[in-house]
Amino acid sequence: MNRILGQQIKVGFLTKYIENNVMKTIRMIKYTILAIALLAAFSLPSIAANPEAKAQFIADVKVAFDTKDSTKLLDLVFWEGVSPEMKKMITQQMSGLVQQTVAQIELIALDPESKLEYTRDGITYRPNLTVVNQLKITFKSDNPANPSSAAMPVGEKGGKLFITTAAPVK
Repeated sequence: MNRILGQQIKVGFLTKYIENNVMKTIRMIKYTILAIALLAAFSLPSIAANPEAKAQFIADVKVAFDTKDSTKLLDLVFWEGVSPEMKKMITQQMSGLVQQTVAQIELIALDPESKLEYTRDGITYRPNLTVVNQLKITFKSDNPANPSSAAMPVGEKGGKLFITTAAPVK
């Protein structure tokens, strides 16, 4: 009887240990994928979008932040090929992001030395649109010497600009 009880305790401990490690790994993978996707998106050379498309895109981003409406910002994301998990994570991040007060919104060139494609757990990811610019949002801060900012890769489809994200290569 003691032998069976001892084995049950070992199995229970092992099960809990495995569950905890799996959850930690899943969380780490989610955050790593997003970080790599955003960092990787800076390597394609900038392709000039037409000035009207750029002006409209910046105006749409500004409206999303002015109204603190994450739906308006999420409407600017190109979702094709994005996994449900990645979409959920981006949705949560955008919801928090639009609550901040914006000092400046601009489209800037990408760093041509950055890498866009990466492989994680045997799956290769790349932006779901060709990246043409980077959206840089600078937020108002109590310390003007140290403003915070967010940067997102931007692609173009059908003459319209979109925030792009990583999707598995098929």
